[in-house]
Amino acid sequence: LRLPDDLLGPLLQHLANLKAHYRNLDWAGECGWGERPAIVVIDLALWWTDPNCFPMGTNVDPIVDATVRVLEAGRAAAGEATPISDQRGSAEFRTHLVEVMTTRSILHAAERAQG
Repeated sequence: LRLPDDLLGPLLQHLANLKAHYRNLDWAGECGWGERPAIVVIDLALWWTDPNCFPMGTNVDPIVDATVRVLEAGRAAAGEATPISDQRGSAEFRTHLVEVMTTRSILHAAERAQG
């Protein structure tokens, strides 16, 4: 897939301007590794989930509620984990795996339950 030439220049200029703007705001630096694992939720910003945000918003309360339950379960499982570090992986990595695998298991079970 190739972007037409008449769009490529303006797009590259927009990205360069955006990068400069982020650098100006000091948002473009590296932040390094955090201290705790995370589940990242994509596309549940208020604009998409508020029915009053015309024309994009809609009522997705069941999706938001289910996402909250998945996040809570993953965090609870990671909080209960007490893995060790060894040559195969650090305790931090294994704690992260507990959270990720719990989340995946819940999502997989939900998919299977729906048919």
